[in-house]
Amino acid sequence: MCIRDRRIADAIGQEALFITTIFNPFATGDRLCERRVTEHMRQDAPSVSAGLGVIAEGLAAFALACLEAGANGIFFSAQGGEADRFEREVFERYLKPHDLTVLRAVAGRAEFNLLHICGYNLRLDAYRDYPAHAVNWSPQWNNLSLSEGWKLFDMALVGGVDQRGPIVSGTPAEIAAEVRAAVAQVGTCRFLLGAGCTLPNDISWDNIRLAIQAAHSLPVQ
Repeated sequence: MCIRDRRIADAIGQEALFITTIFNPFATGDRLCERRVTEHMRQDAPSVSAGLGVIAEGLAAFALACLEAGANGIFFSAQGGEADRFEREVFERYLKPHDLTVLRAVAGRAEFNLLHICGYNLRLDAYRDYPAHAVNWSPQWNNLSLSEGWKLFDMALVGGVDQRGPIVSGTPAEIAAEVRAAVAQVGTCRFLLGAGCTLPNDISWDNIRLAIQAAHSLPVQ
């Protein structure tokens, strides 16, 4: 991936920023053990946390290598923070420190790090002190609204577009209406229009352009 980052950097120069996706230690470990980290954590949290710590150190080194290769920052996909997955104490003690290992490694070294908090029914307040330039989550998944999150975090907020909503299959009018509704919640200060989570791979680029045009047509607040 670092080779890919170098190629992207060479191709676009200073035309635009680009960031590399890095899944957090929980998500990475979960994929390595057939999605059983939650089960294992409930059986022996200290041992699992020790393993996640090793993964975190590797991800931190990888993130720094991506920056060296030309990436302007990372898209940090933080998973495992659902309120019904672990008790808050378990999250704070055994998961959160490993997220911070990665984010602190790139804090102050990158132009733009985006914290994406992924999942349903999230304890978003547990992420308030994560070092990043902007934060992103999906309000549609039983999470805080944009306006509630805007008050919670003191960094820029990225969101407003339902990743499975009008931008995927809606009309131009519906796409524009969703953009206007998002800006009506939080204004244009400290807000970047974006999807709450990953968009489908086959989404029409025309729909994305329509959302951008709708945002550009709004007055700065």
